[in-house]
Amino acid sequence: MGSWIAMGMARCGADVALSDIGNEEKLEGVAQRIRELGRQALTLKVDVRDRPGVEQSMKDAAEQLGGINMANAGILGKLQAAHQVSRHVFREVMETNVTGVYNCCRAVYPHLKSAGGCKIIIMSSIAGIRRFGAQVAYCASKGALLPLSKSLAVAWGKENIQVNCLLPGAINTPFLDTVVNTKDKLDYLMDRIPAGRLGVGEDVVGPAIFLASHASDYVNGAELVVDGGGTALPMLKQQDPEEFKV
Repeated sequence: MGSWIAMGMARCGADVALSDIGNEEKLEGVAQRIRELGRQALTLKVDVRDRPGVEQSMKDAAEQLGGINMANAGILGKLQAAHQVSRHVFREVMETNVTGVYNCCRAVYPHLKSAGGCKIIIMSSIAGIRRFGAQVAYCASKGALLPLSKSLAVAWGKENIQVNCLLPGAINTPFLDTVVNTKDKLDYLMDRIPAGRLGVGEDVVGPAIFLASHASDYVNGAELVVDGGGTALPMLKQQDPEEFKV
């Protein structure tokens, strides 16, 4: 999703700083596609858990591109029973998905303030509002981003900095393959999406561009769900009243 959003921003005229802790070849591939659009693309190796490293990357982006666009890192963690999650796994997920996001927001704040305001988009997930028993650490981390984004929106709103949250649902990426790895799981998931299909990277681009543009200048502390209508469903699976007849 990060690569799709980066490409979408570039198509709208943005110069983009791309960062990852690894995947240098893939990162450079996205950067090259952005350059082919006539935009600048800076690649940075960043561990979002490393606060000084994040601050340096923001400084480098601001100096080389004249401004900052940002996305946050996220990891799924190990799929396991709730009572078996180790301290190490829980801490790793929280430090990446929550502390890492805060580190990015904290580091970008002085740059946005000096620019007279801008946008921060925090990537949460529907897992933050629709729980999954085999992903307790991941769900807890994505849920924590919701009050974090609202708190930052309140703290920085008077400085014309809008902080909003995107909550993607089932987007067809390798990330999803870790969870939806059988036909039965896919069939169940598809039955829970009123749109009748998985999301693709492009489905997240439009909402991200909206939250990054002047069109959302009066949108602050919001949570935008991008899930094909899945979270609109009631708790019970059946939708046809005939299915409830005995």
